[in-house]
Amino acid sequence: MRAVTLDAFDAAPAVRDDLPDPTAAAGGLVVRVRASSVNPVDNAIAAGMLREMVAHDFPIVLGRDYAGSVEAIGADVDGYAVGDEVFGFLLHANPTVHEGSWAELIALTPEMQVAPKPGSLDLAAAGVAPLAGIAALAAVDALALSEGETVLIVGATGGVGSFAVQLAARAGATIIAPALPEDGEYLRELGVTERLRAQGRCARRLFERRSRRGAGPHQRNGGAERRQSPPPSGTARRRHAAATYPRHLRARQRHRRAPGPRHRARPRQARDHRSLSDTHHTRSDATRDDEVAWASVAPMSIAARF
Repeated sequence: MRAVTLDAFDAAPAVRDDLPDPTAAAGGLVVRVRASSVNPVDNAIAAGMLREMVAHDFPIVLGRDYAGSVEAIGADVDGYAVGDEVFGFLLHANPTVHEGSWAELIALTPEMQVAPKPGSLDLAAAGVAPLAGIAALAAVDALALSEGETVLIVGATGGVGSFAVQLAARAGATIIAPALPEDGEYLRELGVTERLRAQGRCARRLFERRSRRGAGPHQRNGGAERRQSPPPSGTARRRHAAATYPRHLRARQRHRRAPGPRHRARPRQARDHRSLSDTHHTRSDATRDDEVAWASVAPMSIAARF
């Protein structure tokens, strides 16, 4: 069987053609892969970024998403037959980093993620949907959007973001997305209501947008009146960053680069009003108050309700 493998931490991914064909265990399936995708976790595994986090069992087959047809079924399998088209994804560690979808054949156990492929999708589309689609679904579910609410989606042209736009539009939300002018038509087709210029500070433009829509200078929060201010600039912004940026991340920023003759070290700008999260971390989280709620599940896709 052919597969794209990683044979050691110091080796480059390569195609091998000497791997044994998998067999269907009781309650499991063997799927012939027709389509797959490239996800950030594939790069992380190939670069050795997970070597201190989880055990690796070489050779490692790369790839997470897959779509294909059932090649063989094990005993006690209900709901699937040979030839059925299916799609799904493989965990990056189960419990070790070993199995992947960039292979001609993959063996699935009952606890693995597999489902019948929708008839409206071809194999190429189904093969890239699982991880990005699940991440977007988690973010939109965390925001619990309802008809008439407004949501900002950063990274709307990406894999996770494009799914999030469609899910938010289906919920009846008004969608704002920073993007380049050439992406405007594509985003409108997905469901974006308003496009912001990708260059510059989106935070200030969002504040100005809220002001134009009649938001007063004061907002109620838990019964206490609180003055709403525009995003700080200059020295005030740096002081705001030092006061609000998480301590362990500020420490990391201080050591990220040494001061040089043409620049000086300074803490990274604080994200705008909790509507943006630290994009160095992949997480599924939601925080809500009277002003804004955000959810982030991927390093480059963020959804915020305000």
